[in-house]
Amino acid sequence: MTDGCFRKIIREVEPDYSNPAFINDPKKCVLCGRCIWVCRERLNKNMLGFVHRGVVTGW
Repeated sequence: MTDGCFRKIIREVEPDYSNPAFINDPKKCVLCGRCIWVCRERLNKNMLGFVHRGVVTGW
């Protein structure tokens, strides 16, 4: 049996508690973009965005 098609990527990044509006935990993020959409469209705030998105990003 094979291990599958996808590599498991473990991010050694601690959750960020600095923002009172939400907790940023990169280990739980699936890069869906919902948090970014809500901030931009519903709250009219441009305070979130994608950085280092994907497997080959250099970090």
